[in-house]
Amino acid sequence: MKTALSAREKDMQKIIDDPKNREDLVQWSRKALIDENVEFLLAVKTFKENALKGSRDIYAKFLAEDSELPINHNALKELDLKVYAETPSAEMWDPIQEELLNLLINNEAVEKFEDWKQSL
Repeated sequence: MKTALSAREKDMQKIIDDPKNREDLVQWSRKALIDENVEFLLAVKTFKENALKGSRDIYAKFLAEDSELPINHNALKELDLKVYAETPSAEMWDPIQEELLNLLINNEAVEKFEDWKQSL
């Protein structure tokens, strides 16, 4: 069951939802060496906005053994992720998404991103 978003999670979600901030976040995340986490969150956002289109792409890019940008996650470790990716649902990536959001928030990504943006 999904829990209510904290204030910091809402701040990060606002950044992700705003197209200009989203571009800046991607640029900053590359410098901060956390681009795989940000790219995953953006891929899930796109996935949800496109009515489940792209599930196989998310699996291939982030979760497969030979993925381009493998993410570190604990969620869903027991599941066969390939089968999971073949039977998409709107909530399928929520556990990993929540884990990565918490990782970014615990590492003060919102504050660091905002500081970086002000320094431009």
